[in-house]
Amino acid sequence: GLISLHRFIPIPVHDHPNTFGIQKIISGKVRVRQYQFPPNSNQDHSLVSLEKVFDRVLIKGESSYFTPSFRNLHALESVSSQTVLLSLMANPYRHHERSWYYPVPLTATGMTSLYNRVRIKPLMPKDPNVMARKC
Repeated sequence: GLISLHRFIPIPVHDHPNTFGIQKIISGKVRVRQYQFPPNSNQDHSLVSLEKVFDRVLIKGESSYFTPSFRNLHALESVSSQTVLLSLMANPYRHHERSWYYPVPLTATGMTSLYNRVRIKPLMPKDPNVMARKC
């Protein structure tokens, strides 16, 4: 799909579980920050440590990529007034498997910082009969 980004409205750090993806810049400039969990870190808590592994401004024609285990955590920020990206992903995930990560202030040590993980709750109840009873 196409993603349109506007200056001062960034997309915070998020993941695409078990997904391969590439983002190609169609127009404008975008700052791409990509992160990974440090080795041997616990990834199941709501407070996690993330290591920045890529931080660059990309221009028209350039691209970034991620795999399920490499640079899958990323943030996008338009450096120009508007940026358009072509985003291609393989191996789609369920919406409720995704997480968003927000930095905890004053926790940076080198390239590693603490982030608060917010997981998206499922849109539908796990028991399909619950919806039938409500209707």
